[in-house]
Amino acid sequence: MRVVEQNGANRLLIGFALVLGALVGVALFHSDDPHYDFVGKSVPIRVAELKNGTSRGTLRIYNVHKDWRSLLGSVMSESPMSVSKVGTYHGLPAETVVVPQIESGRAKLFDTPIREITVIQGKFYQDKSGMEIARKSDGTWAGVRVVEIRQPHVLDLANDWIQDRLRV
Repeated sequence: MRVVEQNGANRLLIGFALVLGALVGVALFHSDDPHYDFVGKSVPIRVAELKNGTSRGTLRIYNVHKDWRSLLGSVMSESPMSVSKVGTYHGLPAETVVVPQIESGRAKLFDTPIREITVIQGKFYQDKSGMEIARKSDGTWAGVRVVEIRQPHVLDLANDWIQDRLRV
């Protein structure tokens, strides 16, 4: 009888070790950073938190070694339900792609969007303070500015309320 209990305990211990190992592996190799296919293996030159009224978001700036029009085509193909706006960014030709929230297969155009992607005909550089500066390039580089907008959480609203009351 003791051998049967010992085999059951060993199986339980092995099962527990496998589950624990899987959880540790997921925790170690999981990344909260989004991956965009259109930037390839480019690493962001700047990551910052943004706050605009009640909206909050994360800003990521990339430089991609690709023609800006073909990069813009890649952005548009990855975001089929998006709205595009042609314009300039600090004097350089640019186009901003806005990805709206989707509900029941329909775009919610009047709500805060999920993401804004601006592709410029140029390259981003950082100044001494760490801010990005857009400069014209030789045409083989494109700058990408991605803003991931998230809805405010209850803790964000409470933090804003406290800051308003304390005038911090």
